[in-house]
Amino acid sequence: MATVRNLITRALRKSGVITKSETPDPDEISDALEECNSMLSSWSTEKMLCVSRTRESFPSTGAQSYTIGSGGDFNTTRPVKIISAFARLGTNDDYPMVEITDKNYSLIQNKDTPGAPEFFNYDNGYPLGTLTMYPKPTASYTIYIYSEKAITAFTSLSQVVSLPEGWEDAIVYNLAVRLAPEYGQPVTNELAALAISTKSAIKRAINRNRPLDYFPQKVSQHNINTGYNN
Repeated sequence: MATVRNLITRALRKSGVITKSETPDPDEISDALEECNSMLSSWSTEKMLCVSRTRESFPSTGAQSYTIGSGGDFNTTRPVKIISAFARLGTNDDYPMVEITDKNYSLIQNKDTPGAPEFFNYDNGYPLGTLTMYPKPTASYTIYIYSEKAITAFTSLSQVVSLPEGWEDAIVYNLAVRLAPEYGQPVTNELAALAISTKSAIKRAINRNRPLDYFPQKVSQHNINTGYNN
């Protein structure tokens, strides 16, 4: 495992900003950390660059909506996307939920109806996302969420990072490409090729570990109050 300082120093060397025997000055490494976090933030928008798919469970309090993220009602790393969700009553009774759009949720007339939730809407807000369910689950349910999460921003240069195979090189070479022009350094063909190949490699690794549904899901969404279908 490496520290954030190690990764950024490697990137500055690969970009030609510093030589092998040099140590980056505080301004250089501070700017590089900011650029690195900006890059990771942009990567989080790419579906194939999520670090993990995670299943978590949270107790229902009887509310209709819950914020998700650091410090939210569901206190966890904010998901980029919720893949699936279900509500569990007791130990054996599971109630799968189907994701619906903002528009379809707005068509529900009586949103305060209690019961086993059948639908969920996730707004992907920032810094906290909001998960809204219908019908409204009582406090007896436990909510299970299967989600995709991206790598989070680095908080300090001394932070020790533990990343899946291939991620360190992808960060180093792609950060080097972003840093080089800022310091008047050319982006060589070799550096550009390494940035592309290392990023592509982690995308392929993630794709290999994602099972594909045999039948693509196509669900007709219907509500007894409004009769909407999708």
